[in-house]
Amino acid sequence: MDALSLDDSTSIAILSGKHLWRFFEGSPQAMWLYDVGTLRFLEVNAAACERYGYTREEFQSMTLLDIRTREEGDKLLRSLADSGLQTGSTPGIWQHRTKAGDVLMIEVLANTIQIGERPVGLAVLRDVTNEHRLKQEAEAQTAQLRRIQDNLLWAQERSHLGSWSLDYATGQFSLSDEYYRITGYEPGGYPPTWPSIIACVHPDDRYLVDKGPSTPSSDTWHPQEIEVRMVRPSGELRYVTSYFDVEFDFQGRPVAMHGTIQDVTERKADEEARTWLAEIVSSSNEAIIGSSLHGLVISWNHAAEILFGYTANEMIGQPLLRLVPPKKWGEAEDILKRLKAGQRIDEFETERIDRNGRIFEASFMISPVRTRQGRMIGAATICRDISIRKDNERQLATRLAQLSALRAIDASITSTAEIGKTLGVVIKQLQATTGVDAACIFIVDEASQAMEVAAQTSEGVSDEQVALARQLAVSVLVNRRPASSGVVAITYLGQDDTLTPGDACDVRPLISKQDVVGVLAVYYRSGIRRPSEQYQFIDAIAKQAAIAIESAALWQSR
Repeated sequence: MDALSLDDSTSIAILSGKHLWRFFEGSPQAMWLYDVGTLRFLEVNAAACERYGYTREEFQSMTLLDIRTREEGDKLLRSLADSGLQTGSTPGIWQHRTKAGDVLMIEVLANTIQIGERPVGLAVLRDVTNEHRLKQEAEAQTAQLRRIQDNLLWAQERSHLGSWSLDYATGQFSLSDEYYRITGYEPGGYPPTWPSIIACVHPDDRYLVDKGPSTPSSDTWHPQEIEVRMVRPSGELRYVTSYFDVEFDFQGRPVAMHGTIQDVTERKADEEARTWLAEIVSSSNEAIIGSSLHGLVISWNHAAEILFGYTANEMIGQPLLRLVPPKKWGEAEDILKRLKAGQRIDEFETERIDRNGRIFEASFMISPVRTRQGRMIGAATICRDISIRKDNERQLATRLAQLSALRAIDASITSTAEIGKTLGVVIKQLQATTGVDAACIFIVDEASQAMEVAAQTSEGVSDEQVALARQLAVSVLVNRRPASSGVVAITYLGQDDTLTPGDACDVRPLISKQDVVGVLAVYYRSGIRRPSEQYQFIDAIAKQAAIAIESAALWQSR
């Protein structure tokens, strides 16, 4: 079968249905039609031309392979050959290249439609470049955390720690080789039983452990550390510390107890370890803050200076509340109480304030600092600025919600000819995505300038609001702008763009083929300055509403 002629778009429009063709042309998502045999572009919409930088004529002289790198083109051909698909494309994430040479990550949804007796591929494309970049950044951060974890495990191995564990199901102990060496025996020098273990402990210290491991409760248990003296076979005394924790199953039952012991006899070695740890804290890229039980700063590393803007000299001896916004003082006091009770504060997210008064989102992890005897003397805090990550997460969530809203409207347009139902979907998605206080859509007879409310938010729109919208619509109808310009008439009440309660109403004409077919009125009562991105999204909603009205009119005329 011969390929469709490139100048036969009129036939395509007729065969596909004029309303679908207008939807194809006016969709904000990039779309194209292509020959499933040759992969040659037959038609593309304006959104595709804008996103890729090619004119419609340039697209029609190309194939799907021309917007891909050679590797991606080979990948597409292999995928088609392996899957046996006849659509000329396969769904998934693909790399596309624009006319300017920029590489885009594109999610492709492809299907085959029949135009007469001829199968034609229809592809709907979504740019997921930013989502892909955020995913790569998250994977890089995860890999970095894994490297840090591996380094910590290596450091523990090199520090010659002994380890032990108890299986609660069997009651059996296991002791590492280093455990035996610390107690003065060769590995396996005595059976790993509780009587043998307790026999190595100095008689005067056995009261600390003579009851043996208990069966802890997950509700009250917290990691513990004890210091005892070990008596070697030669009679030599060695001071060791043992840190142990309990592993619980999902029902809160103890599964195992895991512990370590370390010989701390040589105080010099202990001092060197402290110096080594202090150097790590000082050179860390993470802000690490030491504080007393009274909430006063006692150590402040270089990363903390960069994050908060204060030098160590300026902060040491100062209260941590200096870094806390007033609205978070209650939270900070609660954390201090929990630390005094010996609780570890796992990572949590909150807000902090720097020297310049900038309030930023931060994540914290706080651990109590104890002496060898278990007495808590302070806390160590690790702080990270997560503002960029949180902003990216919010932006991504907003964009995904907006895309979902547009898809829901598209689905309603193509599935029903009931204009009231479709415009109801438009209003519902508008309010759910932007949080506007109220909105309504008028269908307009431009010749008579008669306006009829066709849809409104579930809470309804007051008579005063309707009257205000009608008043503003008169100006909008007279001074409307061409639909192709992408500029809509926006009227604000009040001074500049600072909205005050009850005095803001935006009115946009719904324009289809230079005709005003409706008016979208959006009301704000909250007095919050709205970002420009929200207005751009409302513009896209207005275009979809115009398409819905025109599509319904075409259905009714058939």
